[in-house]
Amino acid sequence: MPLEEKVRILENAPLGFLDSEMSDSRGYTIASNRSSNYRLELLLILSGVKPATDIHSDLSYLPHSPSDWLSPSWQKIGNYNSDTNTFVYKDKWVHRTMELLRKLELPHEAVTYTIEQVENFRYGDGNLSTLPKRIVPAVIVAKDVVWLNRAKQAFLSGDEEETGRCYGYPETAVQAYMGRIPRYRDSNESISGTFIASEKHWEKELETVKLWHDTVKKLSQKIYDQTYGKSQKSV
Repeated sequence: MPLEEKVRILENAPLGFLDSEMSDSRGYTIASNRSSNYRLELLLILSGVKPATDIHSDLSYLPHSPSDWLSPSWQKIGNYNSDTNTFVYKDKWVHRTMELLRKLELPHEAVTYTIEQVENFRYGDGNLSTLPKRIVPAVIVAKDVVWLNRAKQAFLSGDEEETGRCYGYPETAVQAYMGRIPRYRDSNESISGTFIASEKHWEKELETVKLWHDTVKKLSQKIYDQTYGKSQKSV
């Protein structure tokens, strides 16, 4: 299938763990669809400039209160077992994601990983409680089978250094993230929402960001606008 046809399929594909917004116990919106982020990642893999990535449940948000795990909103996305203090994210989204990846002819594999309990976790409402163990589904996707196997092994073993390489981050940025060389301005913030930059090599590392940015703009104005906004100019 020509790349142009794959891009058109990707532009309109439903992606991401959540199909709609959800609210916590206060009624505040806590999560929404991350489809545009995933489309960008897959577009870069299709183009060959990024080796691999993972698509997974949005773990950026946690309940405001320990009781929220049993709330209707959280039960929409997973099942909480109070006896074992375990939350298992639902994986219905995995099946449609894998169907899309088959259409795009990208090597992929569904996996699950575990985030262990965290004791004395302070929730947003001030309560101290043990954060549940979380069982999380994910899909590893890569530009070829070699990168797929390499990324899967790194992802499941928790090897952050190798995972960074698999996801196309510059080696100096990987070393800065691992704490082996100084970070740019001692920052924990990523550059352009991508990776941690190093103190001495950030200008060279920015070339990778520019390549990704320009590749997306060249291949799909729609995905570019969804991700960066219509007012963005080249990096």
